[in-house]
Amino acid sequence: MTSRILLYGVGAIGQAVAQAAATRRDVSVTAAVDPGLAGRDLGAVSGAWTGVRICASLGEALARAGADCAIHATGSRLAQIAPQLIEIADAGLSVVSSCEELCVPSAVDPALARQLDARAVEKGVAIIAAGVNPGLVMEALPVLAATACVRVDSIRVERVVDLARRRPQLQRKLGVGMDPAAFRTLAANHSGGRDLGHVGLSQSMEAIARALDLELDTEQRGIEPIVRDGAVVGAEEIRRAHCEGTVIELVLRMEMSPREEFDEVRIEGDPPIRVTVPGGIHGDRATVGRLLNAVRYARKVQGLNPGTLW
Repeated sequence: MTSRILLYGVGAIGQAVAQAAATRRDVSVTAAVDPGLAGRDLGAVSGAWTGVRICASLGEALARAGADCAIHATGSRLAQIAPQLIEIADAGLSVVSSCEELCVPSAVDPALARQLDARAVEKGVAIIAAGVNPGLVMEALPVLAATACVRVDSIRVERVVDLARRRPQLQRKLGVGMDPAAFRTLAANHSGGRDLGHVGLSQSMEAIARALDLELDTEQRGIEPIVRDGAVVGAEEIRRAHCEGTVIELVLRMEMSPREEFDEVRIEGDPPIRVTVPGGIHGDRATVGRLLNAVRYARKVQGLNPGTLW
């Protein structure tokens, strides 16, 4: 069954979704929404789906063409994108989103998470978070591995990512090109009108703790610039928490052209487990895959098990 997809957001990820969808038989892009690109042809913007006009609003897009499901990729912060998710749900469409904070949204804003879930249930649709980090590498993989343990003493997840192979927006989030002193000041003050660092480590930490039925006691957070030749080329972020005797540590190092890329899960316990992905899982490409593959699940649960799924 081919699903008719509405793209909500035609930035770097949305364009990559359009390109990938053109290579598949199970999806067809019929509509697109992006106020910043309104009036342009999706084919001219993304290289795929010529004849699909990008619209300024959801209502305009749906008036031009029908859709079975929406793929949403506009932002990382739950508060900013929640109105968009509600608008899509009100239109009767299930939605799959790349928003990082939609993974375990109750850890960000419990009231807003309940509102999203209630609206999805009311409209009989699903709202699904489908990312990679968070969503797969730093919580789903360690949680799956931990199911083979009689006892878990500690979980350490380390991810090294080559920013040179990632989109410019992510490079800017990680401070590439900044002065090191300015980076540290911005990190200390949490100001400057911009996000600094990756969004999602808190969601990964919460997801692991909830899956293991643990209460987070103390959590240490830190971000430091990676500097070469006097300029920032990336950042290393660490989250470390003690959960009822179990230690969870997440290390995310994202920099331009590191010596190697990898994803690794180390579990100390009975038995100890080590899972390594040489070369790592490419976040942008895998996000595209996750979004497209989640569409068929969204359509299956629509009307049967509506709500917000994460």
